[in-house]
Amino acid sequence: MTYDELLNILAASSHEDWLMCNGGEYYVYKGDLGLSIRNAFDFVIEDQDSIPWRGKLLQSQVTQFDYDISYNNCVVLTRSLWSIDGARVLIPVPKIPGYTMVSIEDVAFAGLLSGTTEVQTYMNELGLDLETPA
Repeated sequence: MTYDELLNILAASSHEDWLMCNGGEYYVYKGDLGLSIRNAFDFVIEDQDSIPWRGKLLQSQVTQFDYDISYNNCVVLTRSLWSIDGARVLIPVPKIPGYTMVSIEDVAFAGLLSGTTEVQTYMNELGLDLETPA
């Protein structure tokens, strides 16, 4: 598998294309069992007040999860998502603190793990928007 093929799978696959294992600690792509996503690290965001839309959440604590994307047990890249509302959904992390714009790649990745509908619903409620491609 090439790097571009891996990126295309992440962009085009859906939540249903992945097997969730160990309660969401890792995911395996059904089309190629050598491709996996694993929760590498998580931590509570220290400066919760820097998140402007946090007050709109039922549970205000935001936790960041860093996921390693691996092929044949070799980490190829890492992506970060925020767990919100008591781990109800994972959403993309804005690139700039206090900013509300997120990348389409990060939205697609969040959709793989939480489901596209859930991610879009929260993004709309929180006022998060997609970055315009350059």
